[in-house]
Order: sequence, then C-alpha cells, then structure tokens
Amino acid sequence: MVARGGTMEIGSGFRMNNTITSNPIGCSQPCMFFVDRGAKLVIGDNTNMSQTALVCHTSINIGSHVKIGGGVCIYDTDFHSLDKVKRISVDEDFKFKKVSPVVIGDYAFIGAFTIILKGVTIGENSIIGAGSVVTKNIPANEIWGGNPAKKITTINSYPQ
Repeated sequence: MVARGGTMEIGSGFRMNNTITSNPIGCSQPCMFFVDRGAKLVIGDNTNMSQTALVCHTSINIGSHVKIGGGVCIYDTDFHSLDKVKRISVDEDFKFKKVSPVVIGDYAFIGAFTIILKGVTIGENSIIGAGSVVTKNIPANEIWGGNPAKKITTINSYPQ
C-alpha cells in the first residue's frame, strides 16, 4: 500500500519470488509494502525478494542486484513512541515514533528471516546471515550474522 503522497519506485527486472518453485521459504505469504505519506521506497534493477515486509515511514532505498530471502522485514521506524504517556494514545503514539532511513547497497544478500531496523545502511556486496537482527551499519564486502548482527568476516578473506 502506498499512501497518498508516498512514492514507490521499482527498477526493471524486479521479481517477487512467492511460489514454491522459486523459493519454498517465501511461498506461504506474499510480499507486503507500506509507504506512508511523504515517504519514499526505492527498489533497484534486478532485485529479488520473497515474503518480504517493507514498512517505510521516511525512506528505504534498496540497490540493484540485491537478493532478499524469505520472511525478511525491513523497517525505517520503531512504530511507537518511547514515551509511555504518548504510547497509550493512538494519535499521539503515531506522531512521536522515531524514523530513520534504511539503505541497502547493490549486490547485497539478505538471508531469510532477517530483520533490518531503522537507520541502518548495509554496504555494497555485503551478506547478512539468516535470522539476523541488524541494528547498526554494515560496511561493504563484509559477512555479518546473529542477534544482534556481528561481523563474521570480510568477503575477500572468505574461501570461494
């Protein structure tokens, strides 16, 4: 869903692999995109995903040739105010949520069931292990995994 005043740009060759023949992990649920008023979601050329949830309240930019595994969630918001008084009022809670852009560089690979939180940049050609929770920036050409995600190695030092 794109709210009035929100923007979604999708590059050529984009694929949602939500079938048993393309990705069995992602076949049970469709992809879900939410772009709020004034927010912008950009997905680059030849990017593939399945059963992915993208919640964009300010900006999510996914590069080209990115592979996103089944069940991945990418959020540029923490959804709720940290203030307990504001949190009990739906209108106030929504107004005071924190948002920060998410950027995923070209050729990145995001493993199944990973969660990427607000304010994160994942560098070009980096790999995120399945089930990771990414809470901070990841440089280019690195492999990260875990909860919270931690550096495992660099791509250059990993045996081919």
